[in-house]
Amino acid sequence: MLLQGQAFEQLIEQWLESLVPLVPSGSLIVGIRTGGEPLARRLADRLAREGKGAELGLLDIALYRDDVGLRMKTPRVLGTEITQEIDERFVVLVDDVFYTGRTIRAALSRIADFGRPRKVLLACLARRPGRELPIVPDVVGMDLEAPPEGFKIEVSVTEGLIRSTAMTETLALMEDAD
Repeated sequence: MLLQGQAFEQLIEQWLESLVPLVPSGSLIVGIRTGGEPLARRLADRLAREGKGAELGLLDIALYRDDVGLRMKTPRVLGTEITQEIDERFVVLVDDVFYTGRTIRAALSRIADFGRPRKVLLACLARRPGRELPIVPDVVGMDLEAPPEGFKIEVSVTEGLIRSTAMTETLALMEDAD
């Protein structure tokens, strides 16, 4: 276990506090499904409490990834829920873990299908080493060390933890989902 319980909640609280001043009223908060979704909801709720109205959208990038077909046979498509206008909007793109940059590249391509935002701010709760593309988050909650070979980093907002999980467990769960 890398982080859990009260320490996890403190991390989210600090992350939200660093984001609120950067996000203007009327922004669109876009959570990347699935890991960014609960974090985007928390950010939208916080902005509402702070008197900064923001709308929430959810982005599915399953078919936009450059590794479609390499990760599993059929991508799991959850659907995108963005009904708001994106042109000239300030967009906060939210994900749980930033790793290679490929997820964000796919998300930016998907957002471009909806329009041209004025600005996109990238907010990730955790960042781990291994960047492969020239993409860097604007706001990061914590930097992690690289997990051992064959492991990945997993964030669970509902369980309140960040942990390192063996890839064999992840592959078994993905196969069970088919």
